[in-house]
Amino acid sequence: MKGVVLAGGQDTGKCPLSMVRPRALFPLINEVLVEHCLRTLRHAGIREAAVCSNGKTSPIREFLADHPLARLNVSYSEDELPRGAAGCVRDAANLLVDGPFLVIEGSLFIDGDIDELVAEHRHKGAALTVGVVPAGNWHGGDGEKCLASTLAPLGVYVVEPNVLESVPAFGYCDMKEQLIPKLPERGLPVSFIPFHARHRRVADANSYSSLVQEILSGVFGMGFFTGLRKIAPDVWVGKNVQVAPTAKLVGPLVLKDDVVVADRAVVRGPSLIGERTVIEDGAVVAHSILWPDVAVGTAATVDNSIVTDGFRVRASRQLSHSIAIDRSLKVGEVHGLLQTGYDISPMSRFASSFLSGFFS
Repeated sequence: MKGVVLAGGQDTGKCPLSMVRPRALFPLINEVLVEHCLRTLRHAGIREAAVCSNGKTSPIREFLADHPLARLNVSYSEDELPRGAAGCVRDAANLLVDGPFLVIEGSLFIDGDIDELVAEHRHKGAALTVGVVPAGNWHGGDGEKCLASTLAPLGVYVVEPNVLESVPAFGYCDMKEQLIPKLPERGLPVSFIPFHARHRRVADANSYSSLVQEILSGVFGMGFFTGLRKIAPDVWVGKNVQVAPTAKLVGPLVLKDDVVVADRAVVRGPSLIGERTVIEDGAVVAHSILWPDVAVGTAATVDNSIVTDGFRVRASRQLSHSIAIDRSLKVGEVHGLLQTGYDISPMSRFASSFLSGFFS
């Protein structure tokens, strides 16, 4: 069996984080989202997979080239025009041989194995198997039984090669609304199987931050801290981390490689501090996610916020309940974006009012 990760997805413009990185490259603890999807496939016994990234192949390919997954051969499929989930799987199948294919949407974080879904697919002799969950648990669930009357496809499929003959070679073809209704008419059985593994869907900044918070808090076990060193209760660090003797660290907290925490600085969890980030004298970072290469200036405060790659919070500035994007990025008219209404509480709703040019 081969694997396919649908890592493109439609960017609705509601999540400014996607202007900095493809969703597939949102950092978790010791991996990014697409790495976790690929590890899920590998744990299912898959050794060959394709990543479909819809115009975002280059950064994903470059990242995975620097972070290879042992015993997993990854190829890439890129469509200049939107092809839909089914179209992407068809195109990816051209890079792989000897299906069937286990397909995962790249926005899904799955905690648990998916062997049950594959076993049921084989047992029922289905052409296409769709993992389903209660509609109310589409964004996240803990493996509850599907007792609800309304079920929804989660975004995990097992696809036999003959199914792809029903997918056009060109144009858009959705899995749920276009492909699945065709198959019974063509004598290809479709099976809907309850999906019992825990899952979270990373759809926007709030769901992303909630997932990071849960991982930091140990909800999904300690395996996600592999390769990090524990230096205090609930405080883990990577390589070459420098923490001044007068600095204060309060977990749950992860400091990635080459982080510097200067004198009298305070970092409170749940927080994830990305590689090469510098937190200067007297600065305070609390309940936040800092991506790589961030600088928090002297006596500045970052609270309940996401600070993206390379952003500098100036000395004595206060950043609260916000998303910060570096003004030098090529993101149209957005310069130093501040998004208010951000909430780090798990699974809460994310407000979407914007203020531009807050950071000069």
